Amino acid sequence: MMQQDSIDYTTIEMLKDILEDDFIELIETFLADASLRISEMQGILEGHNGIDQLEMPAHTLKGSSGNIGAVKLSQYCAQLVENVRDGKTESLTTLVDDIAGEYNAIIPQLNNIV
Repeated sequence: MMQQDSIDYTTIEMLKDILEDDFIELIETFLADASLRISEMQGILEGHNGIDQLEMPAHTLKGSSGNIGAVKLSQYCAQLVENVRDGKTESLTTLVDDIAGEYNAIIPQLNNIV
């Protein structure tokens, strides 16, 4: 099985062309917001609050990461949303850890682009 790239550089180049000088702000905003969403998800798990509360930050991060070409991060978030909706609680901590790990992996990649 071929490993999925973390970043879709075609999407990145398209955004750079369209947004020009605003591209850097988009990436900075994405990184800051993604960090908040991940912290929110980790807090929900640590607080043993209703797992259904994971859906909103995961869904938001899925969309924003997909929009900037962070495909692997978006896929992890989509899986988390699906598992929450299906009541599959056994993998939630692992998925949130995967999301946090992927986020940390793409930070230098995105910073090298801007």
